[in-house]
Amino acid sequence: NLLTEIFPGATVKIDLSLQPLKNMIAQKDNQLLGTIVLNVDISKIIGLRHKVLRPNAGIKDAYYPEDKNMDTKHFGLFMEVDVMAMRNVLCCLTFIPNSYITTPAMQLRGMATDPNFRGVGFGSKLLISSEEIIIVERGRPIPFWCNARVDAIGFYEKMGWRVASDKFEIKGVGLNQKMVKGI
Repeated sequence: NLLTEIFPGATVKIDLSLQPLKNMIAQKDNQLLGTIVLNVDISKIIGLRHKVLRPNAGIKDAYYPEDKNMDTKHFGLFMEVDVMAMRNVLCCLTFIPNSYITTPAMQLRGMATDPNFRGVGFGSKLLISSEEIIIVERGRPIPFWCNARVDAIGFYEKMGWRVASDKFEIKGVGLNQKMVKGI
């Protein structure tokens, strides 16, 4: 489990009853250590997305048109005593319903990890957990895809994704390749 790996000795509960929030909560000695939050408001993760993915652009460039759609799923990994405050986001990602060619799928966008916490495993654990939550919510497996920056290809391959295109340029972002999982 993600949070027991991040917080050894913690007790983890998954609370899917809170709407619109769905939480995976790690506690030790009745103290909250961290939480993964589904359906977090975009305002709670946009700062990290901007800082990591669009640092040389205005913050408006870090928003996606689909961010406010009801079916868009924003996830965040927070280190916070007061989970409702949702400050101190360490890692975030967004899944958007968007077909891959003609296959109904979820597109991963805006995955970012605070540079001070890279290499610790937060990104991989958040990605795995969010994929699992989406599959459980839908009641069946669903394909995933993304436009991955070329320097992140190795990360996604370790997570079971595979390259599905040649390299292409996204203006203001750099070289990318399409990647898929479950297709």
